[in-house]
Amino acid sequence: MSFILLDAIDEDIGDHMDRRPRRFRDRQNPLETMSDIECVQRYRLDRQGVHNICVLLNEELQRPTKRSQSLPVVVQVCAALRFFAQGAFFRATGDTIGISTKSMSLVVHNVAEGLAKRFRDYIKFPETNELREIKQGFYSLNGFPGIIGAIDGTHIPILAPPGEVEPSYVNRKGFHSINVQLTPLSDQVPDIGWLLGDSGYPLEPHLMTPFTNPTTPSQVNYNLAHTKTRNVVERAFGVLKMRFRCLDWTAGKMMFRPKRAVNVIIACFVLHNIAQKMHFYGEQAVGHEDDTTNDDLPYNSGTANRGLEIRANLLSYF
Repeated sequence: MSFILLDAIDEDIGDHMDRRPRRFRDRQNPLETMSDIECVQRYRLDRQGVHNICVLLNEELQRPTKRSQSLPVVVQVCAALRFFAQGAFFRATGDTIGISTKSMSLVVHNVAEGLAKRFRDYIKFPETNELREIKQGFYSLNGFPGIIGAIDGTHIPILAPPGEVEPSYVNRKGFHSINVQLTPLSDQVPDIGWLLGDSGYPLEPHLMTPFTNPTTPSQVNYNLAHTKTRNVVERAFGVLKMRFRCLDWTAGKMMFRPKRAVNVIIACFVLHNIAQKMHFYGEQAVGHEDDTTNDDLPYNSGTANRGLEIRANLLSYF
C-alpha cells in the first residue's frame, strides 16, 4: 500500500494544503543481497529456485493495475514463500518485506493458487523405471520386500468455517482442520508392489496392514518391520511441516477458510517436492515425527481374500 504524504500549512499562511509528490517505498529485489544459503533458510529454495517459481507464475502475477507502482513478481513470490516457511501472521511477514497486510493476503492467495493448479507436474506417482530403486530403498530399512510407499494422513489446523459445514471440520482432537492423506492414484499399484498402512486402513491386495493380534514369531516380526518401515511417512510429514511452518500446529492455525487453505497446503507440497529434488533443506527443515497423523479412519481388519493371501505369503521373509 502506498500513501500520499500531506503537509498541513498553518492557517495564518493560508487556507489550503500543499500536496507533496507521492512517495513509494523502494521495493528492491529481496534476492539481490542474499546468498544461496540465506535464501534457502528464508525461502526454502535457493536463488535460482525462487527465480524459477517467478518465471513459472510470472504471467498470472503480473496483473493489470491502475497504480503506477505495483508489486514486482519477485516480491510477491518471496512474500508468499516467507509466509509458507514461517507461518507468521500476515502483518509480521509483510513488515519484513514492506507490504501491507491486505496485500499479503492477496499475494499468498495468488501464489498458492498458481502453484496448486500445477500440482500434477510435481506431485505424481513414480515412473516404472524408478520403482526398482524405491523397493530396494525400503527393503534396506527393515527387510520388507516389494514396498513402493507408505500411506498416512495428517491434520492441518485451519480457521473455523462458517455455516452448517463447521462441524464437519472438527477432528477427533477437537480442533478444526483439513485432513490430508498421502496416497498414489494409480491402477498399476496392485501389479508393481505394495503400500504400507496402519490398522486404520483395510487390508487390500495393494495395501499391507499389520496383524491385529500376532500369534506367531513371523507375525510379530512382520509387525515390527511394518511399523519401522511405515514410519517414513510420519517423518516425511514432519520434514514437510518443519520446512513450511504454516502447516504446523506450533505456528497456530492457518487463517484461511477451507478452499484457500487447501490451495496453500497443495502449494507447500509442490514446493516441498521441488526442494527435495534439489536437495534444499533449510535450517528448520530437519524433520520430526508428525504427531497429528490421521487416526480418524474407522478400523477395518480387512476381508479381501487376495490381500490376506499376499500378506500370508510375505511372512516367509520374517
